[in-house]
Amino acid sequence: MSRKVVVTGLGAITPIGENVQETWANALKGVSGVHALENDWVEQYDLAVRIGATAPTPSEEAVSRVQAKRLDPSGQFSVAAAREAWNDAGFSGDNADTSDEVDPTRVGVAFGTGIGGVWTLLDAWDTMQAKGARRVKPMTVPMLMPNGNASSVSMEFKARACAITPVSACASGTEAFYQGLNLIREGKADVVIVGGAESAIHPVTIAAFNSMQALSRRNDDPQAASRPFDIDRDGFVMGEGAGACILESEEHAKLAAPRSTPSSPVRVSARTRTTSRLRPSEMRVARRALCGSPWSRVISSPPTSSTSTRTRPPRPWVTSRRPVPCAPRSVPRWTTWPSRPPSP
Repeated sequence: MSRKVVVTGLGAITPIGENVQETWANALKGVSGVHALENDWVEQYDLAVRIGATAPTPSEEAVSRVQAKRLDPSGQFSVAAAREAWNDAGFSGDNADTSDEVDPTRVGVAFGTGIGGVWTLLDAWDTMQAKGARRVKPMTVPMLMPNGNASSVSMEFKARACAITPVSACASGTEAFYQGLNLIREGKADVVIVGGAESAIHPVTIAAFNSMQALSRRNDDPQAASRPFDIDRDGFVMGEGAGACILESEEHAKLAAPRSTPSSPVRVSARTRTTSRLRPSEMRVARRALCGSPWSRVISSPPTSSTSTRTRPPRPWVTSRRPVPCAPRSVPRWTTWPSRPPSP
């Protein structure tokens, strides 16, 4: 079963805006969200990287004080972005139970994250080291789990169809979007709240990414540090925030026609970018591994890394960057893999 899917709501909380409208306006103006970090731990640990793109704290209208105490910062961003998207979709109620247009059992959530509640985890460790195990908060586990964001959103909006959490580094949000798309196309849901969130600007993560030479060190010029397509790029900048969309089947959106929100067709790009950059030879292996799937068509050329890190030079035995066609199904998969020449 395949159904047409439309976007009916958008939500975001980013370093350059507390909502979609503000974020879009600042993006058009060329406003940068990168700035020097003013946290005490920057000097305490003498970090080599002292810049980041922090997002504003969600308002109490989006996340109440009681909720904030029970959510990791990434969870707070998730709920805030999802709330804006839900309101933008024009539903009559605050959640699926109170909205006349939706059936709670047909509303799902697909929310991705790369790390999850890293602040909660490391804060709990610091608390135990300083004050003992009895002082660790009982909500620590649901706050630190990567699926905590999707769970929080599903409980906030009474979504009972599913709560899915893709965890695939930089591609987590895109994968969540794709999974939400498939849930509707396959008839498993009519409405899916999709998105991604991250809040990992922590001394440990900064130190770790810096150790692998992945972060920009333009401490003297923060606003020019994030430049993924520049020949002089030297790494990415740690950021935080969340983005969310409301996906609906076309027929469901038409049934709720009185809503004044315009819908737009969904297009999903499978060109995800990861920190572990694929070399041309590795792309050929990936194409063979994905032979017969729609994903094999998009792995055809060396991608530009959105992490702003420099690509490694090709190995000397890689002479072609042309796409390699899928091997016939009748040929054993292992016989078609290129053999690596012996080391000199």
